[in-house]
Amino acid sequence: MGTPLPPSKTLDWISKVSLDPTLIGQDALVWRKRAEKDNIELDPSLGGLGRGIQKINLKVQLPIPLLATSEMAEMATQSKVAYQRFHHLFETIDSDSLKNITLPACGAGLDALELYQYFESKKISFHISDLDPTTAWICEENFKRTFSNSTSTQFKVADAFDTSHLKNHDRGYAFLDPARRKDGERLTDRYLPDLNKCIEFLETFKHAQIKLSPGEDIEQLIQSYPKWTWTIIQMASEIKEISGTYGGEAPPIQLLHLNHTGELLEKYSGSPIGPKFSPECPLEVGDTVITPEPSLKQSKLLTKWREEFELETTAFDHTFKGKNELSSPPLSKSYQLIQSFPIKLNPIKKALRQHKGPVELRSMGVKPDLKLQQFLKPYFKRKQEDGPKFTLLLVKSEEQNRALLLKDI
Repeated sequence: MGTPLPPSKTLDWISKVSLDPTLIGQDALVWRKRAEKDNIELDPSLGGLGRGIQKINLKVQLPIPLLATSEMAEMATQSKVAYQRFHHLFETIDSDSLKNITLPACGAGLDALELYQYFESKKISFHISDLDPTTAWICEENFKRTFSNSTSTQFKVADAFDTSHLKNHDRGYAFLDPARRKDGERLTDRYLPDLNKCIEFLETFKHAQIKLSPGEDIEQLIQSYPKWTWTIIQMASEIKEISGTYGGEAPPIQLLHLNHTGELLEKYSGSPIGPKFSPECPLEVGDTVITPEPSLKQSKLLTKWREEFELETTAFDHTFKGKNELSSPPLSKSYQLIQSFPIKLNPIKKALRQHKGPVELRSMGVKPDLKLQQFLKPYFKRKQEDGPKFTLLLVKSEEQNRALLLKDI
């Protein structure tokens, strides 16, 4: 059943002093000295609150600072990413029929806060728990600071798989973010609780979602858990998470590409198609060169995407030729080829001698030489008004690695 959160003099003290701006961002020593001054016994695990509060509020940016230890803040999801994850399930199902939302292993509660805000106008009961009493209290405290009236929310100290508060017909939705760290160390067996047990538990609900590491093997996930849709969320150029959705109607793989503020730029989905042989075409000056975003490369949808947008394979890894300069498939960058040469400093210097604008260095499986990076430093700082932007793309080939000088389209 779980137990209510116990009263605590230490936690009451934390609630008050965490609003002191002089303590936010401070290390454990400063917090311990403040605790000693106020006759409070502070658990060593809470010494990281100062840095944790600073880190987590960079992810949410609310008027009142939220609580988190450094470890919690490291694992917490940016609110815009969480919103997109939830939105792309709830826009496809009858969310009005939901009566209960279950969030075990809640951590600092950023996902719970985003969900509560999503459903704030509806009469839905939230059941939030964590096995660690202090973590459960931190989540509850963050709710109090964000929502003044969250009476439909219950907080308990309970095992992640404890659903004794639910009846079978109330198993509407659950979200789980299993831990990947313990005591500051990355877990050797990857998830706590075990991923198979998490999936088995979540499949007892009508709808469910799980947040996983961005480095997960999508193909393995599809084979192991075929009832789920796996979503790769990329923010700007960085993959933020892979999340699984159970009980939705989306294809097996879904890609969401967000800009740096969290707005959705592009969405792409489908079933994976294995690599197919495709004759390599040469790249010539003036050709349209297309490179896929990181999430697309990881998704196993690359063959489907290439065929759908009629792109030709080149001799270089993850580098395709478009039919014309108007080719602009989703989740990709398009360029015009200006020049191609071996990855050597002298030909690159010669090619850029007359170029006045900025240059971006990109690499597809080739490590840039230190001398090359030093030479290009002044180009990185140039502004667009100085001249057109070029991209120097280092590409891998079985025969010879090449540098492609590209003009952004």
